[in-house]
Amino acid sequence: MYDRRVQLCGGRAEANNGLAMWRRLHKDFAGEGEVVEFAGVEVLREYGRCNKLSELPGHIDGWFELLDHYGKELAAAPKMTRSMFLNIIPKDLKNEIFRERSLVGADHIRLADWCRTRASVLQHETLAEIVKKNLTGFSRGRINAVKPGVDANESETDVPPPPQPPHLAEDVPVLGQGSHRCCESASSQEDKAG
Repeated sequence: MYDRRVQLCGGRAEANNGLAMWRRLHKDFAGEGEVVEFAGVEVLREYGRCNKLSELPGHIDGWFELLDHYGKELAAAPKMTRSMFLNIIPKDLKNEIFRERSLVGADHIRLADWCRTRASVLQHETLAEIVKKNLTGFSRGRINAVKPGVDANESETDVPPPPQPPHLAEDVPVLGQGSHRCCESASSQEDKAG
């Protein structure tokens, strides 16, 4: 394809014209004719149902793209397009549409707008419930004051004092606590020598 780029652009006069090359490639590889048209109509007719609210707007957009490209004749058949549209949305939304008096006889465009709005509302309600659940979990948590030497599960009287480490026996002096004979004797020997 790189070697053909000049010819794909339309000759030397249009060299480096990427838009012309794109048009030519699209024409060569997009396909046309009755077979391609039949395949597009078949895909439109068998378009699947969306079951996730988060994917519904994109699903509807994909269906409308196919309808615009392959279903131009269906513009004259609003009941058919309504029926096709009702078969691509989640069953819960379809049931809500049947219960909603204002949507009786509505065309597929009005139903699509309603579905997008309703899906957005339902998603926000779901997110609000999740946030509410998280917030109530935090506020219901019990917070206990921390006291030195007291475990939250035990009372103060149940906690015995920690045992004294064996290397700190009572007869062994600890630096920084009281007077020490070893320090006094060293200082008195200095006084006698001095």
